[in-house]
Amino acid sequence: MSFVMKKKTKATSKKTRKTAKTTAPRTATRTTNGVDVTPIEGGLPIPAKRGRRGSMFPFEHLEIDQSFAIKHDDDVAHKRAMSSASNYARRVGIKLAVRRVPEGTRIWRTA
Repeated sequence: MSFVMKKKTKATSKKTRKTAKTTAPRTATRTTNGVDVTPIEGGLPIPAKRGRRGSMFPFEHLEIDQSFAIKHDDDVAHKRAMSSASNYARRVGIKLAVRRVPEGTRIWRTA
């Protein structure tokens, strides 16, 4: 003979009610995972975007067939100049040539 055991359940005499929690708006800054979080606010104007910082090299002043030199004696400064020239030329749509010269690096605008 086989029989099935029924699982016992705990009967509760009191009916549980879900009550809506009413919370006041947060007014203080709270910390979550080490980050300070302010309360949610509305109606604040969005500030204007800040422009690019500008280059440390005078690319924007170069006319075609003009150049400028950067005096240095290490490879890091040469690579920095090459990278800056390449990024500026791509972003603006001009042609620049970068060459190593005895005093450091020289950059020409070619087109």
